[in-house]
Amino acid sequence: MGGYSEALFHGQQVRGSMFLGYEGTIVGATYKKESGRVMVNIGERYADFDSVDVPSTQSQEGYLVEGSLLNMAVGQQAGPQGGERCIVIPTRGGLWVMLNNDVDDNGSDAPGTPAGDFWHLLPKSGTVGAGNIPVFQAGYKITQDGPTPGDGLGGTTVGNVGALTKSQTKSGHQVTLDDTAKAITVQTGDNNLSTVYNETPQTVTTTSAPGKTYTIWDGAGNAISHVVASGGLIGLGGVASEMDPTLAAINQHIVNDTGSTGLAGQINSFGLANLVAYITPLTSALSAGGLPNPSAFNSSMVAAIVASFIQKIGAVTGSQTVRIAN
Repeated sequence: MGGYSEALFHGQQVRGSMFLGYEGTIVGATYKKESGRVMVNIGERYADFDSVDVPSTQSQEGYLVEGSLLNMAVGQQAGPQGGERCIVIPTRGGLWVMLNNDVDDNGSDAPGTPAGDFWHLLPKSGTVGAGNIPVFQAGYKITQDGPTPGDGLGGTTVGNVGALTKSQTKSGHQVTLDDTAKAITVQTGDNNLSTVYNETPQTVTTTSAPGKTYTIWDGAGNAISHVVASGGLIGLGGVASEMDPTLAAINQHIVNDTGSTGLAGQINSFGLANLVAYITPLTSALSAGGLPNPSAFNSSMVAAIVASFIQKIGAVTGSQTVRIAN
């Protein structure tokens, strides 16, 4: 068999049984992700399937071997950190290394995988191996039960207690759960459509065109904001593009503006035109009746009436809840 296999097999027979595997621990910083190979320290204990009365303290002299990790499926691979218990299995093709999950490897927050479930939890670096209690962080669980224990409906939990969980597609569609940013983000591959739930400012922002069209639900500020770029539309109670343009909202500024485009200005202009129309025939009649200096009377009367009329137009307060941009 050559190499380490010969060293393992050489003279290793007990009462007619050949050792089928050797127990050891994976050496830290020896894992090669390109080949899936690790170094293992062997010599502390060994497996004997023929006789149970062989003292467990019996061992060979310690030495290092290199082997390839055994995996459950192609594409599934766990990178050892070092210190994990394992079993080295000699074969004609070389040495294979299988991780050995012992009682204390379950950890306080992972009391063991129930029958029928499949769990893959990632232990925090430095917490694995004999004498340690693993602290599990990221991972996923595929369970027999669904929302209620014992319902048998099946379930999948992704993330476990890791600080970041992300799911994505080839085109770039993403759902990101981020403990550091305290945010949940859902976005399309082109990033033109997104929704961000941000815990710190207590906002939910939905965007359909970055920097142009978006809505912000602001819990901390007790406000809802709908924003569109210049020329855009906002509809309340219906689809904006399908609503009659005459249903356009009018804000407080438009109502109170005394200029030519404001409602107050339009009323003043209309009222002034009417006053002039009423006063002109009146002054003509008075002039025909012999009123001295009718032109001066016309001007002073118009000025007084217009001034009095304008003063009576009060500013509209407007809504204290809804604000409309110009």
